[in-house]
Amino acid sequence: MRSEQCFSHDCPGEPALKERVRRTGYLRGASDPQLGEVLKFAADEITPREMVNEWMRSDAHEALILRNSFEDAGAGISVKDNSILATVVLGHK
Repeated sequence: MRSEQCFSHDCPGEPALKERVRRTGYLRGASDPQLGEVLKFAADEITPREMVNEWMRSDAHEALILRNSFEDAGAGISVKDNSILATVVLGHK
């Protein structure tokens, strides 16, 4: 996302979430995987607690994060020039 300067769930020229997750090997053997993704960009310093609190103030993000069908989570963080880009992928296979 950062190298392509695209802050979105779908960036031009990049595969969709399911294919990105498949490339990690997580979906091996999965017949009906469920996936979700939350993103956060912060131009200022932010703690992980503040980041999660902001997601939880959004009805859509809260519903996704609290969905009881997800069993696993993976997170990625990029910090550059005092800005933070975070991605959390939730899944069940």
